[in-house]
Amino acid sequence: MGLKQEDYLASASKQQKVDADMEFLAAPVKSAVDKFQLLPEFLKVKYKDVWIGEPSLLESGINEKLSPHRCRLSDIT
Repeated sequence: MGLKQEDYLASASKQQKVDADMEFLAAPVKSAVDKFQLLPEFLKVKYKDVWIGEPSLLESGINEKLSPHRCRLSDIT
């Protein structure tokens, strides 16, 4: 009966990893990068080929430039 040395070392190694993970999770989150690192890999979304242009609205075949005030009035913010 009892644990073999290999089993004990594997168990101790797992416990150290769990302790390290708990310390990492207990640390305060100071930036968005830190928050992103806390997410599991399957939840991380990475965008490619993203660009930002002038705000505009296609309405009745006419492309109109938008201002922040017009967006707020139209409730499209």
